[in-house]
Amino acid sequence: MITEGDRMYNGHLLNVQGKLTFAKAGRSGLIFLEDYTECFTARDYSWSDFEPLEMDD
Repeated sequence: MITEGDRMYNGHLLNVQGKLTFAKAGRSGLIFLEDYTECFTARDYSWSDFEPLEMDD
């Protein structure tokens, strides 16, 4: 279950790597051969403040 705290915010990391392979440049443009992509996410808690917020009454 995804909660409000699971959304992406500043401080979260999204690493994406990709490699596209082309055969050659033809008259109609580049000829695409292969697509290799990799994506993963990682949380960076170093910026977080783990102390609970105090509510004003």
